[in-house]
Amino acid sequence: MNIAVSPQTIPMSWQDYLARNYDRTQIPWPRYRYSGTGVVEVSGEALRNVDIADELRDLLRDEIKRLGHRWNCYTNSFSLEVELSEKEERIPDLMVITSATHGMIGNESRIVTRDMPAPILVVEVVSPSSLKEDLETKPFEYMHRSVGEYVSIDWRKETVQVWSRTEDGKNYNFCEYRSGERVQFNSFPALVITVDSMILKS
Repeated sequence: MNIAVSPQTIPMSWQDYLARNYDRTQIPWPRYRYSGTGVVEVSGEALRNVDIADELRDLLRDEIKRLGHRWNCYTNSFSLEVELSEKEERIPDLMVITSATHGMIGNESRIVTRDMPAPILVVEVVSPSSLKEDLETKPFEYMHRSVGEYVSIDWRKETVQVWSRTEDGKNYNFCEYRSGERVQFNSFPALVITVDSMILKS
């Protein structure tokens, strides 16, 4: 997601946020997330970012159905609790989770917490305002969270970066793909998709 730098953080504990022990009328923004010590604003996505995530979601849903996996694929529907130096709530552009994880998510919170199984796949479509986070911060947050695979899609630079967990689950492999190249997913090894098709290059 594209995160705006807000002049205001509304102080709140993670426990109160998770339990929704707060007055929604005191949060002035329609879109928000938890960051460090409170709630901050989340800005909207560029239309192309949304289109890229939606196209990939439809493709992955078809592949999940073909494989017969008990997985679910969503865009901007669930957030993910991560933590390195401080507590963060990330709202990935796309997330693949197991049906078991889906069943553990509360109807109100819609947060995949740290006591739930890690997502199979997390995808972020890079925005200029979140460039450093998407390419530098989030990979380490998601690795620490044991996400199976993290993909960043930068349609402006026509590159796709993939961090995939090794078979022993202790490390990650990194690959960067450029225009004209096929992107390889550990989670979907038979999927044939190129950088150009992922970034909706005409």
